[in-house]
Amino acid sequence: MGAAARSGAFIFGGIVGSLVGGLAFGGVLTTGQADPAFWYMAQAIAMAALGLCARRFVPAGSPRRAVALCGAVGSLCSIAMFCWMSSLQLSWTGMALLGGLSMFALFAGLRMPAVTGLLCLLPVLAIAVLHQGIGERPTAASARPKPPLAVLTALPLFGYSAESLGKGAPATEYLRRAFSVLPVDSLAAKALPPDDRLLIAQPRLLSPADLVELDRWIRHGGKAVILADPLLVWPMDLPAGDRRRPPVTSLLDPLLAHWGLTLLPAKSAAVERRFLSGGALLPVAGVSAFRSSGDCLVAERGLAALCHIGQGSVRLIADADMLDDRLWLADPELSFSNHALSGDTMALLHAWLIDPASSRQIPPGRPWVRSDSAMIRAMRWALLAGIGWVMLGAGLVWRWEKSGRHGKK
Repeated sequence: MGAAARSGAFIFGGIVGSLVGGLAFGGVLTTGQADPAFWYMAQAIAMAALGLCARRFVPAGSPRRAVALCGAVGSLCSIAMFCWMSSLQLSWTGMALLGGLSMFALFAGLRMPAVTGLLCLLPVLAIAVLHQGIGERPTAASARPKPPLAVLTALPLFGYSAESLGKGAPATEYLRRAFSVLPVDSLAAKALPPDDRLLIAQPRLLSPADLVELDRWIRHGGKAVILADPLLVWPMDLPAGDRRRPPVTSLLDPLLAHWGLTLLPAKSAAVERRFLSGGALLPVAGVSAFRSSGDCLVAERGLAALCHIGQGSVRLIADADMLDDRLWLADPELSFSNHALSGDTMALLHAWLIDPASSRQIPPGRPWVRSDSAMIRAMRWALLAGIGWVMLGAGLVWRWEKSGRHGKK
């Protein structure tokens, strides 16, 4: 029973160490992604330690390899169950890479001395870190012409002053990879070409001439995405009353009324992880809803309004805080890595700018954890699955001990 108890303890330690280590230190809690790639480091360390413990403490001649294999397969099953139950998705590519890393680390612990095994793990861990951090970083922007995008906003997307105009926010940098971005202050001063695209995000009070020109441009085939927020909670360092601060509430009511829309007041300023109908995740803050009395179609529980106006199209979103990178970007140091994202905000905005009034459902870009309760439930089932493999490994060693004692008698 002693060897069986030790074997069960080693398997349980490997499974729990890998599962909890990846959850706590891999990035799941900060990004909200249930991606197997976040377990690379914890899994490699846990499996190497399991192999070393089995090599040293499990008696020779016993099913040592079976014990280690139970720990490896049990940890993989627990991680897969957690990812699938918490996000309703599972990356088979990520699980395959995680399985290969697990077997290599386990073999290094079983067959090599401690120092040699850890040295063999270094290049594997380096590859895992590169894959997780920058492996999915988009390639450099191509030299081919980009479609023009005019941006009219009071948000600090281009900096507060002329000195910081070139230091764009992360949202601006994302947009520049797909569009030729041009900030504008007035639509009436310089008419936009009909084939341009326009992003309006919580602008200052527009003149009647600007509103007339915007309506005319859209009716002649323009495409626009408008972010109108009745309660902007974007945190800023500027003091209250500073003219550089954007308006707290949307000032586009005359234009919305002309199109038959009403922007309802926000009920709360809380941050919300809003899952859209296609499964994509849009983090918002102080979100509101539209009500339509005209031809515009209200979608996503009032969050969006899709309008065909003349020959053009418009998508209105009842939130402008969605562009705040503190909502959709977990790690600014890896701003172009998918593993640093905490929302599908920029992918959604790109798709909306291409076809604003499209009702096509956009699938999620990452395996997002659905909710706190889903994560807790997934962790419970993952631990139960791990306990099953612990019992299997301990049972194998117990049968070996029993058959050995019976043979001696």
